[in-house]
Amino acid sequence: MFLIVGLGNPGEKYDHTRHNVGFDVLALLSEKLRIPIDRVRNRALVGEGQFAGEKVALCKPQTYMNLSGEAVQALLCWYKLPPERLLVIYDDIDLAPGWLRIRRDGSAGTHNGMRSIICCIGTEAFPRIRVGIGGRPPQFELADWVLSHYHTPEEKQTALDAYMRAADAAVEWMRNGIQSAMTLYNTQKPKPPKPERPERARPAQGHVKAVTGSPAGQAIAADAANSAATADLADVPGSVTATDAAQSAAAADTANAAQSAAAADTANAAHSASAGDALPSAQAAASAPTPSALSDAGGSASLAPPACACVGAPLPSASSLSRKNGPCAVDPIPADPQESPHE
Repeated sequence: MFLIVGLGNPGEKYDHTRHNVGFDVLALLSEKLRIPIDRVRNRALVGEGQFAGEKVALCKPQTYMNLSGEAVQALLCWYKLPPERLLVIYDDIDLAPGWLRIRRDGSAGTHNGMRSIICCIGTEAFPRIRVGIGGRPPQFELADWVLSHYHTPEEKQTALDAYMRAADAAVEWMRNGIQSAMTLYNTQKPKPPKPERPERARPAQGHVKAVTGSPAGQAIAADAANSAATADLADVPGSVTATDAAQSAAAADTANAAQSAAAADTANAAHSASAGDALPSAQAAASAPTPSALSDAGGSASLAPPACACVGAPLPSASSLSRKNGPCAVDPIPADPQESPHE
């Protein structure tokens, strides 16, 4: 057996208000199941019937909203049903108008009727269908808002559509269980739209950003810009882009730097070699005899090598050294070049 309870307030002035969602859904369910709600039992209006071989009781508590738990507890005891065989339908200000939330258990939230039921039966473990009526506008008090009627045709149609879906969800619960009803009838939150991916910027035709650097790099960039002016940079294979120009310019800068460094090394090497050659030449010129010295020595074309000055020159004998002139002084060159200077 199933017990389906719709919450609301009795009396004509509360008919079809936002707070009487449960009563209105049960009226639609009564027509769908062909079960009239016309019997008074345990402070509630009750209708009993059959669905898919199971007994069904539809209940509208007449205790007013804040005491709904008293009628529900009495009916559970009368029918000897566990809480999981109870389904409660009610309004919810925390849901957008027309939205449905179906749960197998949970807290009462801000609803006084559900607080009364949980308090009286001592558990939250029973299924429920919440129908959204929207939060109160700033100009309304909460009690005035939930007890107000729908005014515009759009509001009435939204409410009617939600009530019909709630009745269908109750039937699905009896037929296939609460999980199936949740899957089929819970209102899905709309997914936020995916952010649009920005399109890749396409450089203007004939324009390539100039690469600062050496004149060679700027010239390469200018050539790339001229080539790009005649082709679509995004679609034509092999077209020159600003990146290609920058890479070419960087390569040109590197090549110029390498050439400059090589030229500088060559110049330094040449300068060092010239200086090194000039120094021995100057020393050799200073030590070479002049023509006048040759004529003073007798006009001979042959000269005795200077003592102790050249590699391979004959060393002076001990007898030719003069104590007066120091250890490295030698006798004057003899007039006769045929005579040995070191006899």
